[in-house]
Amino acid sequence: MARQYLAFGEEEKAKELTLIAAKALAPLNEALIPHDLRALIKDRPTGENLLKEILNLGQEVVTIRDNKDLVRHIISTVNRITGAERGAIFLFEDKENPEKLVLRASKNLTSDQIADRSFASSMKMIGEVARAGKGRILGMSSEKDLPSPANEIIRSRICVPMILRDKTVGVLYHDNRLLGSAFKEPDLELLSYFAALAAFGLDNAKAYEEIKKLNRKLSEETLYYKEEHLQGLHFEDIVGESPVIKKVLSQVDQVTGTDATVMIVGETGVGKELVARAIHRHSPRSDKAFIRVHCSALPESLIPSELFGHEKGAFTGATRRRIGRFELADGGSLFLDEIGDLGLDIQVRLLRVLQTKEFERVGGSETLRSDFRLVVATNRDLEKEVKAQNFRADLYYRLAVFPIYVPPLRDRKEDIPLLAYYFLKIYSQKRGKNFSKIPDSDMERLFQYDWPGNVRELENIIERGTILNAGPLFRVPEFGVEHQGLSTSRKGVTLRENERRHILWMLDKTGWKVRGPGGAAELLDLPPSTLAFRMKKLGIQRPSKSSPSRKN
Repeated sequence: MARQYLAFGEEEKAKELTLIAAKALAPLNEALIPHDLRALIKDRPTGENLLKEILNLGQEVVTIRDNKDLVRHIISTVNRITGAERGAIFLFEDKENPEKLVLRASKNLTSDQIADRSFASSMKMIGEVARAGKGRILGMSSEKDLPSPANEIIRSRICVPMILRDKTVGVLYHDNRLLGSAFKEPDLELLSYFAALAAFGLDNAKAYEEIKKLNRKLSEETLYYKEEHLQGLHFEDIVGESPVIKKVLSQVDQVTGTDATVMIVGETGVGKELVARAIHRHSPRSDKAFIRVHCSALPESLIPSELFGHEKGAFTGATRRRIGRFELADGGSLFLDEIGDLGLDIQVRLLRVLQTKEFERVGGSETLRSDFRLVVATNRDLEKEVKAQNFRADLYYRLAVFPIYVPPLRDRKEDIPLLAYYFLKIYSQKRGKNFSKIPDSDMERLFQYDWPGNVRELENIIERGTILNAGPLFRVPEFGVEHQGLSTSRKGVTLRENERRHILWMLDKTGWKVRGPGGAAELLDLPPSTLAFRMKKLGIQRPSKSSPSRKN
């Protein structure tokens, strides 16, 4: 009935009837009062209440940082204070057409309603206010071209320009479809104040967004800068800023000036050899040779010949004299990788060399002397191996003069971005490609993974990605958790079994191709002969064509 009174222009009767209904409905549930009739009975704030509303809005405008939240809050506040039913903010934001006003935000007013022909006179008013820079009020009495009965009737309108630094940046528009005289002349002044606040607040929020963008860009540039200068900030290829890796670097710095034997402990793929090379390069022996022996890659029968050398005719196939690694390392550094894999008989001979620095070639009688600095590495718990009598206690204590523990990648995940961009730079240059960045979603995948293969696995993934990606964005290829064979828990799985699973998974991915480009040896960063030896030692055999591929 109240709506019928409004349709015939009898606002007082509509108000009286709505007030009676509201008194009955409010105690039950205020939401029962029709939304479009609330403007009839709601008192507009005046005096101190109005001043309080204005001050509150002024404070909120400078504290709300999100553009969308800010404009919605401004429109809702103005609707409440002025008694408007709907509101909108239009801004000059179209870069291709600077004179075009674009809907920025609205309350109770949809884009479809704005596009409707019944809103055409309002859009005309909005354009005139924006061009003239002066606010206007329109009521039914001043509307010459009333809309047809089929269309929605807007009975009251008010519109003021949003001016910032003497320039009109948009307009603040409000209307009422119920009351023909909802807005008064004093509302223009009040709304102009709100429009100025809105312009200032939006400009402030826009500046805040720009600062956020600049900060993000600066963060990316800082990351790139760190990656670019890693050689100057770190020990060669040891990349990282985490506390645990800084501890490793500190230990390297402490021991480089001495000749003490160093034992590097850590899982496969953590970068033990990089630590060993860093120790050598920053030691007084840096101008001499760095000789590496991968103990687990050599059959036990060949280890004495590799370490001590052999004379011509010492055994079948020894057609010439061979200089051993101890002899080659004279004056420099000798790195024995995976020393825990040495047999007990070789351990006895190694202990003698460490005590005297003297040895004989296999099949020879001449005593040779070599002055080398020894660095060893292992992925085993040698203390447990000593208790199990798999490793000599006297050799262990001779080797463990200065132990350095290199943490697994899962314990230093904050270094993943630096490592990823470091490897990306190396392999993108090799491929002749240019990648701008790694998307945040892809970086998050790297963070979520457990990295059983550690840094070496990350390097292989990035290298594979440079082959698969064209750029400019670098998309991380499938890895790890996408492959069920590597997503199982470590609990109860030995390091040997973990290594076996990892090699089997890589072989399966390469179609059991061991050597050559794209082969398992290349992706695992191992010499083909080393991989073949590890496969034999771990009991890995290529399945026959008739049997299914091994997945364990």
